[in-house]
Amino acid sequence: MTSSSAPTARPAGRPPAAADRPGARPCTVALLADAPPTGRVGDARARRFPLTGRTEGERASAFVEFAAAELEAGRKVVAVHPDWRSEPAFRAVRFARARGLTDGIAPVGLALPPLALSFLADQLAYLARFLPPGAVAAMAGELPHHMFAGACLHRVGGLSAPPASLTQHAGSFLPGSAFIAVCAPVRRVLTLRPGELAEDLPALPGAPLRVVSAAPDGKASPVFTDDLLPVLRPHSTDGAPEQPLAAEYWGSRRFTEFVAFSAHPEALTYAARTVRTVPCRWCGEHTAEPRCAFCGRTGHRVPPREPPLGGPPSLRLSPVPAPRTSPEDGPSPLTVPTGPLSAEERPAPAEPLLPLSRSAPPLREPAAPRTGPGGWLEPPPGLPMAPNGRRGAHPIAAPDAPAE
Repeated sequence: MTSSSAPTARPAGRPPAAADRPGARPCTVALLADAPPTGRVGDARARRFPLTGRTEGERASAFVEFAAAELEAGRKVVAVHPDWRSEPAFRAVRFARARGLTDGIAPVGLALPPLALSFLADQLAYLARFLPPGAVAAMAGELPHHMFAGACLHRVGGLSAPPASLTQHAGSFLPGSAFIAVCAPVRRVLTLRPGELAEDLPALPGAPLRVVSAAPDGKASPVFTDDLLPVLRPHSTDGAPEQPLAAEYWGSRRFTEFVAFSAHPEALTYAARTVRTVPCRWCGEHTAEPRCAFCGRTGHRVPPREPPLGGPPSLRLSPVPAPRTSPEDGPSPLTVPTGPLSAEERPAPAEPLLPLSRSAPPLREPAAPRTGPGGWLEPPPGLPMAPNGRRGAHPIAAPDAPAE
C-alpha cells in the first residue's frame, strides 16, 4: 500500500520559486570574486568563488567542478565578474568550457565596485528563477541603470575608476576635502560642496529608497552620514560586511561604500521590461548585445532599451502598464513575478512570463557557386583583372596537358 501526501500550498502573493514550477531552474548565477553577500535580496544568493590559490589550477578548480555539475544537471551558468579583475575569471571560464566542451557558461564582466557587484549578483540569482539564461545575462547590463552606487572618499589620488580630474587630484591634499565617486548609473567624481550636492547627483532610483553601506571596521564616514544621507532621504539604511576588494578598488582605506536601490515591489519588473532582446542565430539564447554572451556569435541587431510607459515606480505604488506584445511593436520585454501589495494600493495584475522577442526571420539560402568547364569553381568577381583585360586563371586550376 502506497501513501501519497498532498503538495504543500504556496502562500498567496509569493512568486513561484524554482521548486514550485515543473523542471529545474534554467540557469545558475556565479560570482567570480571575493565579495561577501549583502543579504538584502531575500534568500537569493549567487554562488561565490574567490579564485584564490597559488596556481591557476587551484584558483579555478572549485568553479570548474561547480560548472560541470550544473551543466550535467541541465542548467547553464552566468559567471559574473569584475572587469577590473577579469583575467582570473576568464581563465576559470575557459577551463570550465574546455572541460565540458560546451558554450553553456557565459562570462559577464561589470565595471562596478565590490559592494554594488555583490548586490547585483544576488539580484541576478533571484531573476534566474524566472528568466531564461540569456535574459539573465542581459539583465546584468541593465540593473546598473536602476541603482545609485559609489563611495564617499577623502582622497582620489589612488582612484582609477571613475576617473578624477587634475583639480580633484590636487584638492585631495587639502584638509577637509571630500568627494563622492559615483559608479552607477553614471561614472563621475563629485567634489562635495555644501548646499550643491543635491544638484550634482544623477537620477536616483524610484521611491521608497533603500541604502546599503559598508565601511572599514563598520565606521561610516561623516560625509556619508551627515551630507549624503540627508539628500537621499532613504526609507531605510542597512549595513553590510566590508568587501575584501574594496580597498584595492578605491585606492584608499578611508571610504564608505554605498548602494541605493528602489524597494518598490515592482522595481525589478520595471527593469526587466526595459530590456529588449533577440534570439541568437547560433545557440538560440536571448541576447541584448550584438555579441551573444554564451556562444560569442556577433552581428545581432538588437533594438535599443526603452523604458516602459508610466515612468519608474513611485512612493504611491502606482501600477506599471503592461508591456506591448503586438507584432508591430518589436521584441517583447521581460516580466518578473512581483510580491504582495495591500488591497487598496494593489496595481493591476502583471502579465505572465512573456516571450522575450519575436522569432528571427528565416535566413536566405546562399546562392549556388558558379562552375566553369571541367567542373571547376569559377573565381569570385572580386579578383583583380589581368593586364590584358581578362580575368586570371583559377588559382587551383591545372594547366592544359601538353600535346603529344
